Amino acid sequence: MSGDKQEAGALALPERCGVSAAQEIAEAGRGLEPGGRLDIDAGQVSRMSCATAVALVSAARSATASGGALVIRAPTAAFTDAFADLGLFEALMNMEFAE
Repeated sequence: MSGDKQEAGALALPERCGVSAAQEIAEAGRGLEPGGRLDIDAGQVSRMSCATAVALVSAARSATASGGALVIRAPTAAFTDAFADLGLFEALMNMEFAE
């Protein structure tokens, strides 16, 4: 992939995102190569903890800082609402989205 962001993988979030989901996101973010990309499938989320939202914000910021990206796919209303409820909606809107 000359010049393109390298695909690091995809992570499908569970219906209920708690501490274990946050840990998985943090590990995936730490394992992201500079310029890499991590796709997060949020299409099944019905509940999301503060820890998960913060882990996503942190991973997205780290990915962006290293020239990569964290891309959110198919976010549910519950996923988006969690960020709004936690005062993190602006951080969510700074993330990349894909269909």
